[in-house]
Amino acid sequence: MQSCLMLKQAFSAVVDSYLPFMTVFGVLTLLVSALIVGNVVSGVVVSGYRNIGVLKAPGFTPNQLVAAYLTMVFLPAVAGCLAGTRLPRAVSLG
Repeated sequence: MQSCLMLKQAFSAVVDSYLPFMTVFGVLTLLVSALIVGNVVSGVVVSGYRNIGVLKAPGFTPNQLVAAYLTMVFLPAVAGCLAGTRLPRAVSLG
């Protein structure tokens, strides 16, 4: 029969052997996600130049441009938040 401390040490040895690999994969995952976000943001900025020109053509002021962009970001974000908080609850109840 083994003591509790021996079992704890045996389990810790197995878990400790995975820790460096988990750390490396975690760091790599963060780096890849940062690259993906950077790529998406640069794409949005490049495509945004045309949208800014289209909105400036009828005479939008800089404040109106900011308001238009905030609306374009805010409305889908609110819809996603509402769907993300209401839909799982509706699915779990039904």
